[in-house]
Amino acid sequence: MDVLADPVDFLPLFVHYQAHPAYYRYQGLPFVSTFQGGRKSFDLPHPNEGWTLKFRAQLQDRYGIIPFFVPDFDDHGGAAYDDHFFSRYPVVDGVFSWETAWPFKDDGVSDVSSAADEIGMNCAHNASKVYMMPMSTLQFKRIDGSGNWYRRGELNLAQRMAQVLALSPDFVQIISWNDAGESHYIGNVWPEGIASCPDIGLYTDGYDHKAWLHIIAPFIAAYKAGATDPSQILPFGDFAGAFWYRDRLADTHCPGDSMGKPSGCENAEDAINLAILLPADTQGVGINVWSGGELLASIPGQPGLNAHCVKGAKTGPQRVELIKDGHIPMGAGDGPVNITADADEGKTYNFNYHVVHIS
Repeated sequence: MDVLADPVDFLPLFVHYQAHPAYYRYQGLPFVSTFQGGRKSFDLPHPNEGWTLKFRAQLQDRYGIIPFFVPDFDDHGGAAYDDHFFSRYPVVDGVFSWETAWPFKDDGVSDVSSAADEIGMNCAHNASKVYMMPMSTLQFKRIDGSGNWYRRGELNLAQRMAQVLALSPDFVQIISWNDAGESHYIGNVWPEGIASCPDIGLYTDGYDHKAWLHIIAPFIAAYKAGATDPSQILPFGDFAGAFWYRDRLADTHCPGDSMGKPSGCENAEDAINLAILLPADTQGVGINVWSGGELLASIPGQPGLNAHCVKGAKTGPQRVELIKDGHIPMGAGDGPVNITADADEGKTYNFNYHVVHIS
């Protein structure tokens, strides 16, 4: 990842794109965020001074632009965004957290928590600032020896949807549109974005994630409409859904991988994960989960978001289907690749997901 060490390097880039009609503005001001930067002082005594004088003042004095600044300053040096943070960083209009989007590796087999988001949001509001909450799918990175880890996916996306609706933050950022390096892309993987690290293709080529968009779009509509519960995330049509799985069992050994097992991989589960949206008047809909030719689960469908982590995935083909009144097919999705427990010498560890549209 390229890091621009001084605002003079990126101000022209921001100035150019903020003028585009598609650029997002809040209260008439161009919205801008960062990935970290809470310790960047730009040769001034404190980061707040650096961002005030080298970023805000430069934009206003040289270009006449006042930004709406909501950075990710997770690295500011504190455990969370507390009242002390906002007294030290008056330069911000709000804050964004990157790290709260997933469970930490040391959390073990546990679900993502929104506790730090709630603290950060409350403290931001106390300071008359805004809070942007992150939502993501998984984090699997295999770049080099120091960048080889897995932070749980499983049902993380659906769990964050529920947490976002419960907290109703000012903004939500989906991490991410096309970050292939950490596997949480939901759109295209552009080759120029990974040109400096071709190994990324080893765990992203053939792993399409666009099916997540079928459940994310109705979630966005529900969030903007003020929904507070997952049962209020309704499909635009008769249903919407996706399921995701890994094509290797979690304990598969890959002896040819020079980087070894990713840290945190012990928290991965052999499971078929699904998120299906059903209408408010849903009755008599069943969700069948098949793995390796065996029916793993039959789950009654409920209105809104149906999110399940069905454990015990088996080698072979994977399928999820919707059935009405016990026998009428409504929709289905079939995995593009069978699950295997084998890895030859040329295989590397891969905890990325195949994401399948249920149509």
